[in-house]
Amino acid sequence: MEKHTYNLEKLKRLLNFPFRLKEIGWMPEHVYIHRQTLINRIFVCLTFNFKAGGISEVNGRLVHSSGKDHLGIIWPGTVLQTIQAREHDEIFFTYDASCVEAFRNLGLNSMDGIRITKSVENIIEEIRLELKHLYRPGTADRLDQLAIRLFTELLIEFRAGAEERHRINLKIHDIASWLASHLHEKINLTALVKEYGFSRRTFYREWGKLYQLSPVRFLLEQRMKLAEELLIRSECSVGEIVEQCGFVSSIYFYQRFRMKHRCSPLQYRRRGRTGFTLQVPVPSESIFQEKI
Repeated sequence: MEKHTYNLEKLKRLLNFPFRLKEIGWMPEHVYIHRQTLINRIFVCLTFNFKAGGISEVNGRLVHSSGKDHLGIIWPGTVLQTIQAREHDEIFFTYDASCVEAFRNLGLNSMDGIRITKSVENIIEEIRLELKHLYRPGTADRLDQLAIRLFTELLIEFRAGAEERHRINLKIHDIASWLASHLHEKINLTALVKEYGFSRRTFYREWGKLYQLSPVRFLLEQRMKLAEELLIRSECSVGEIVEQCGFVSSIYFYQRFRMKHRCSPLQYRRRGRTGFTLQVPVPSESIFQEKI
């Protein structure tokens, strides 16, 4: 469909539905510039295929576009100023300011990163088809209800996605906790993540969303921290520490320890116990490239 704004305000309704549309705007490849625009009604804007980099000022506060599909609600009394416009596709719906309380009771808020599912696409297509017969009796009522169906479907998908994200995050944190508490063991990471229902590829992708270090580097860091603590706080020999921390060999431990601290484990122990301040350089990436 080409760009068009459909005015529904004067169309006769057959039902007493509380969410009566004033307008629907169909705006493909849209760029709009606001110049201190005062909004006097409710705008619900579904934007997608958004190019990142857009910047707006909303009531004096800078808002940067994430480039993700977005459902935005602009309340009456909002002042908009475009700082940097970006092209996007948009469908907007407007309502009278008197509907504010009803909208708030619906629990609808702006949502960034919405999912345009098949169900959402189907509702949008129904809206598009109804707009072709705008003056047919009952069309305005159908559009009123289709718009709310669209918003609630997006809200359900968004909240379900947030719940799924939370569930995955808990699993990843559980795996990290398990690794940190089993440092002394030889770890089969592939088997471990399979127990949690991940493929290796999916696990690495989800892990990377929460941790800067890879699982291998995370494990090495945890082992090194435990070794450092045991050197200072225990009387264990270096060989015993190597075994307790799960390092593959004493030679490997000595190499990694010296690369990180620029001293041997025994020198680190002596300096730590005498209160000598250790100058610890930032380790290079290369020292963490070993396998688990």
